[in-house]
Amino acid sequence: MKQPWLLLSLALVIVILIAPLLAPYDPMATNPGEALQPPGAGHLLGTDALGRDVLSRVLHGGQRTLYTAALATVVALLPGVGMGMLAAAAGGRIDAALLAVINAWLAFPALLLALVVVTLLGVGLQQVALATGAALIPQVARVARTAAIEVQALPFVSAGRAAGGTGWWVMTRHVLPNAAPAIAAYAGVTFAYAVLNSAALSFLGLAGDLGVPDWGAMLYEARVTFRAAPWVSIAPGLAITCLVYTANRAADRLIETRQW
Repeated sequence: MKQPWLLLSLALVIVILIAPLLAPYDPMATNPGEALQPPGAGHLLGTDALGRDVLSRVLHGGQRTLYTAALATVVALLPGVGMGMLAAAAGGRIDAALLAVINAWLAFPALLLALVVVTLLGVGLQQVALATGAALIPQVARVARTAAIEVQALPFVSAGRAAGGTGWWVMTRHVLPNAAPAIAAYAGVTFAYAVLNSAALSFLGLAGDLGVPDWGAMLYEARVTFRAAPWVSIAPGLAITCLVYTANRAADRLIETRQW
């Protein structure tokens, strides 16, 4: 198998997407009589303090986490790639100015920036996604700029310019397609960061919709019962770890093989 991590990532995403078909219980249904039940035949991952099935909540919570991280990745990629390409294409003072902005942006921790942005935008799932993505824009811009500069130094790009190609034509025809592998690989890294940061914001209660299954929010709810019922927090924690790890490994594999 040439691409095990790519296939594993795809399989994990598919499991999350079909969660309603796999979940054995309603993730919102409470049953105080079965509160904090350990993993067993009736509840494979146990129950939480309200008697809700942990497996069902992890499966459904994955959909919110996946949606938030995917939206955040798109928010980071579109302006980030545009900024990086513009800097590489313009060169000179424009490149220097944009690079200064990118470096200044990178001086602030992404999670701190996301906290500031979500505070300004308000509480909600979309707000968390926008805040998380906005905080990751400079990382994407830096990678896109570096990749574009490397491609611009290749002979066929110089030949395109010598043949009379405009700057826009050269960038869209030659530079962007050949820089896409590096950008696509970093998209996986960006997604992994988005999962972690959005889960952290959800843990702080900034995603709204209290009680709705969300991996970060589940960790927050489980903090008070960690000693008595560690399985309530272990399940969403492992889910976050698996998603982040497989995304990073898939990105590494893309970089190593250059197969797109």
